[in-house]
Amino acid sequence: MRIERVERRVLGAISFRDAATNLRILNSLRIEAEGVGFVRNRSNCYVITAAPNFQAYVDSFAAQPIAPDPRSIVSESVAVEVKVSDPRGNYLPRRSTIRLPRDPATTKPESGGWLFESIEVPLFPAPASGTVPGWAIIRATIREQGTTDRLPWALIKVRRAGNSQLIAVGLADERGEALVPVPGIPVTASDTGTGAVLTSEIEVSLEAVFDTRVRKIRDPEDLDAALHQSSEYIPNPSELEGGESPNFRSSTSTTRLASGREHRAELSVNLA
Repeated sequence: MRIERVERRVLGAISFRDAATNLRILNSLRIEAEGVGFVRNRSNCYVITAAPNFQAYVDSFAAQPIAPDPRSIVSESVAVEVKVSDPRGNYLPRRSTIRLPRDPATTKPESGGWLFESIEVPLFPAPASGTVPGWAIIRATIREQGTTDRLPWALIKVRRAGNSQLIAVGLADERGEALVPVPGIPVTASDTGTGAVLTSEIEVSLEAVFDTRVRKIRDPEDLDAALHQSSEYIPNPSELEGGESPNFRSSTSTTRLASGREHRAELSVNLA
């Protein structure tokens, strides 16, 4: 019997979490990035085994190429765009940008980007996804203000009135329809208004954010346009959630939510 020793470096790992519950998604997902190799492990992390221009890095386990060697690569210096979709249709597809390689320090660095901690990417539920009793549920349609045109892939932020605490984030699909679960709303809560001391509702603001570079969908039922767009465009919600761009437009409205109740919202965004 001959024993062979095989050593190989990995570049990092990605795990996908439910945006509502923050629990790791256990179902198999379809993940792709140009020239990148993934292996799904038993913890449902997608381990990155290869990427363009990382051959010397991956093949060198103990001694890494260092500057001025042109093969040397600084930690988190390379941006890689990943696309993920759910074959079962429970979650909406999305893009996410990750940075490689991760820091291989033996202890967790304060700056983040640790090789032994997966990169967490949230996925947003599709409108047809199941819900849990006790959640407040928002079913929203996002349109252009003053028209019936729908705004696909808009982001919805739910903030508690008063302290502006972000309590939920949702994403519209290619038809401009969104399911936004809001877990954790108590059955009774104190009211800061002039009414009853205890209430079963809380007041929230709903902010819809839309990227004007995305093609609008005519209403009603422009199915051809929706299907064409869904095949050519995949959103990156992180850009809408945290970024600023002259292409982004947003609007805010208020409503009240209660545990175990479904709320229907018509959100309009001024694109002028």
